Amino acid sequence: MAVLRVDQRYRTLRTTIRAAFGGFSVWCLYLAIDSVAGKTTAFQAAITVGFSLLWDIRFVVAFSLAGFASLWAAGERWLRHRKVNFLQERIKELELKVDPRRSTSGLTTKGRTNPRDRD
Repeated sequence: MAVLRVDQRYRTLRTTIRAAFGGFSVWCLYLAIDSVAGKTTAFQAAITVGFSLLWDIRFVVAFSLAGFASLWAAGERWLRHRKVNFLQERIKELELKVDPRRSTSGLTTKGRTNPRDRD
């Protein structure tokens, strides 16, 4: 049941990010067109908007994608550590059933390397 809730939150977050990116793109397009509206002739406006809009959109999209990818990676990492922490007790229990003399690997409850092993 908890897996379904985490999956649902993940999907909701993913949909929210997509909708926010779409809205942000439309907003940038509106600002680019609005900045030249009524100030120049239609031909000059088309050329100006075409070149400046292309550069603005590429710039905004590049930085937006980089930012969203970073947020996505941080979220994925957080979810992975949370899931490992949730399942680690059950894994220990199952491993001890197979071999009661089994020793620990020294990993933390979140699956990270033991800080003493880094030295």
